[in-house]
Amino acid sequence: MENRRTKLLPKIILGQAAVALLITTIALSILFYAEGYRLNVKSWKIAKTGIVYLVSYPKNSSVFINGVLQSEKTPMAKNLVSGNYNVEVKNDKYVTWSNNIKIESQLVKKFENIVLIKDDIEIESLSDSRKISTLYAPSEILASNNNGLFYNQYEIWLKNNLVARFSAPIQRAILYPDKEHVVYQQGSAIRIIDDSGRNDTLLIEIDQESPIRFALSNKGEELYFQVDDEYYFAKIR
Repeated sequence: MENRRTKLLPKIILGQAAVALLITTIALSILFYAEGYRLNVKSWKIAKTGIVYLVSYPKNSSVFINGVLQSEKTPMAKNLVSGNYNVEVKNDKYVTWSNNIKIESQLVKKFENIVLIKDDIEIESLSDSRKISTLYAPSEILASNNNGLFYNQYEIWLKNNLVARFSAPIQRAILYPDKEHVVYQQGSAIRIIDDSGRNDTLLIEIDQESPIRFALSNKGEELYFQVDDEYYFAKIR
């Protein structure tokens, strides 16, 4: 019996060593994963990752990275190896938000005010005097003085950064409540644009190209505007 155990001893030791190696490998893999290390399939090397963090309105929107679904709800945080990515945030009945981003190791790329705009915006008559009064508040002056919004006929600037330069003139611009978007009139169109200059989206079309009064609700869900002597509103998100 002892002789048989002696013969099996190398196999037992080998088996125990294999189990210990497997446990150690799993533990190290979990530790590396928790520390943000991932396999870069392009170079087949272990690389320290960065993070993209997304918050959208409305929430529970789907996130696609390089065309592949990553999550069916927001907010979302995702570890990514360093590199360039195309990120899209989608929701039914809303215009898709997209951005090309650069991820760097050990850094977090945040997008905390992603605003999805309804893709079928209806214009309705406005009779609420409280909402009408917002059209006459000095919001544009306050935005310009306190939040760094500046525009001329062909450019929009925010906090000394160029948001966009246009070939067609713009009539007016105001700051969106989150201070990361600008709503502006260009010809007969009222549009919204990210402070990065991306996601330039049509809100409404009006019947004239001369400048009109327009304003936003406190949360940016509604657009109020005046054409001639008539007042209107549109739910934009």
